[in-house]
Amino acid sequence: MGILDMLDEASEEVRVIKNHPVQFLSLEEQVLYLQGLSLVMNANDVIVPEQKAHLLLLIRSWELDDSIIEELIHFCQQPNKETIVSFFNTFKAHENKQNFIFDALTVLLKLEGISEQEESVEIQIQAIDKIAKSLDMTEVDLIASLLKSILSKDSKGVSLQFEDSILDINQFQYLAEFYDLEINLLDNDIEKAAELERSAVSANEQRHKSITSWLGW
Repeated sequence: MGILDMLDEASEEVRVIKNHPVQFLSLEEQVLYLQGLSLVMNANDVIVPEQKAHLLLLIRSWELDDSIIEELIHFCQQPNKETIVSFFNTFKAHENKQNFIFDALTVLLKLEGISEQEESVEIQIQAIDKIAKSLDMTEVDLIASLLKSILSKDSKGVSLQFEDSILDINQFQYLAEFYDLEINLLDNDIEKAAELERSAVSANEQRHKSITSWLGW
């Protein structure tokens, strides 16, 4: 390995997401969260290094031992229903379930540009949809639109997502720093708008495109 490649690899290993909400949960909740993401990652029975790297990023950000990744791989290759039920029961009414869908979609997007993974994308989308349904969530399209705006470095677009959605602003404050966006997620007017929109789930669903539509797959 050349020095430049080694520097890149080392940089990835020290990169962390500061103040991710799940960082402040119990170890049990963190592991269940990661196990849920691992199910998405291996829904197509293929573990892609880029997706594994995102789980490692979360593990390091929460100051967990890197060895947990091997346990996650073992779990997603030989999952048990009891753990999946425990995940659903824990996060069905959990304040961080929107974060889970955001991270699951981020894992999914690690397949972007890998031509041989087109079928895998569809399978993983189905996995996310099934999980969202089991968690009684209707915000998947909204979170997908938010992620698209973030990856496009569209600070204004991100702000608009919170002005006109049912997303919990408090759970996404960390995104501004990690993605270097100049937005104020704590603006009172945005919070008020978001609260009003919580009663308009069906209207929001009509205004947003499906995941497959904005991904273009």
